[in-house]
Amino acid sequence: MNNKKIDWRDLSNEEKERIKLQSKKHLKKIQLLLLTPIFIRKHIKKEVCDKLVCNTCPDEKFTSISMYRLHLESKRHLRRFKRSAVADTWDCKICNLPLPNESEWVIK
Repeated sequence: MNNKKIDWRDLSNEEKERIKLQSKKHLKKIQLLLLTPIFIRKHIKKEVCDKLVCNTCPDEKFTSISMYRLHLESKRHLRRFKRSAVADTWDCKICNLPLPNESEWVIK
């Protein structure tokens, strides 16, 4: 196309119809592209990855499911998970004593 400006009012009816038809074809191509499996997979991946959250490491952001899986197997995550499990305690309401978590008990 030329870079000169064209006034819509100066075009004939046939030219206007041709331009409208081209824009409809273009919109159809875009709609077909949006329905391709690659686009759908990327869209679903984005939705799923936004919901992936590690309760033990809340600052971590995940961009893929494999990244989330690797994080759950990492030494840093496992260390934090064990530390948080040990840090949990429960209280005896009658005695007002904090009692350690079951994982801290040593059986002799």
